[in-house]
Amino acid sequence: MKEAVKTVIHYPVYYHTCYDEVKKRGFNVDGEQWASDAKKVVQKLNLDPRHKLNVITVGCGSGTVDKPIIDILLTMYPSIRFIALDPAVEELNKFKQLVKDNEDEWKNVVFDFQTTTIEEYLEVNGTQTFGFIVMSHSAYHFKDVETTVVDLYNRLPPCIVDMIKAKYPRDKQFK
Repeated sequence: MKEAVKTVIHYPVYYHTCYDEVKKRGFNVDGEQWASDAKKVVQKLNLDPRHKLNVITVGCGSGTVDKPIIDILLTMYPSIRFIALDPAVEELNKFKQLVKDNEDEWKNVVFDFQTTTIEEYLEVNGTQTFGFIVMSHSAYHFKDVETTVVDLYNRLPPCIVDMIKAKYPRDKQFK
């Protein structure tokens, strides 16, 4: 008997294999428009550059979505801690390779790769705060979207910037 699909989170390798195939056929979230959008958002960030910037990316995958964000942040903040979360080890390994490929440009970034979900990470890291949070196509996988997003929002400083990228049907409301 065939197994019923629960959620994509239960099949991270299959999800990323399918996603890579979709991108090969023309759907590209990692392109110039994304880099342009990321630059506009990051430039609004107004935190003290004398302090290390704490960034978290949720469901980071291979890191290609995060690359323009890292590049732009480095023009504004000399010291960055970049926490990359993804439950798929294969995708984190691709991100680690991206870091190696950019090690000269990203020498002022300390990367912390975590093979976990956002809920598990937040449970272990109680009161940790972030200056910038990236969630690109990841809220679909949250166990409780509202609770998780509110928890992340509460970990941002008063001059907040968060960047959420999601696709949903135009006739549906995202709450």
